[in-house]
Amino acid sequence: MDSVIAACYYAMAMSEHGTSQDGDEAIMWLKKALALSPDDASLYARLGEYYWLITYDYKQALQSYYRALELDPCNAKAMLGIAALYGIPEQVVTLEEAIRWMERAVQLSPDDPNLYIRLGNLYLEAGQQSRAREMWLRALSCPKTLAPDMIRAILEHYHSTDESGLT
Repeated sequence: MDSVIAACYYAMAMSEHGTSQDGDEAIMWLKKALALSPDDASLYARLGEYYWLITYDYKQALQSYYRALELDPCNAKAMLGIAALYGIPEQVVTLEEAIRWMERAVQLSPDDPNLYIRLGNLYLEAGQQSRAREMWLRALSCPKTLAPDMIRAILEHYHSTDESGLT
């Protein structure tokens, strides 16, 4: 019965995500769901996303993502969330840490071109142009179809770096 109630709370949080001004209500519903299902990694990953995107509480987001990974070490969504926290002004995640998590996410979800794109962009920022180019090519070769604008963006990035790694 608790799992049914937790699912209802989760549904409430999802509906509040689109309508709540500050996200506090959505987070409240997710916390209620977590009280009933404290071992549900996907709920922690979603909570991290809400802290990150709705309330801009990046430290809480990071803690939620880490908790999701404690419960499920193969949770690619939490890995992507941690990596996405790189570059925010609060500097809760380093570039090296973001790269490590994205490398792991790519290993777990090798058919997701978006992960390769994100990893390629991180490599580029780290000055590893050849690795960035490799990831962008892998994104293009994934079986999952990319939107035409994403393909154009990848090709522009790819062609803006030459073989010597200079942009």
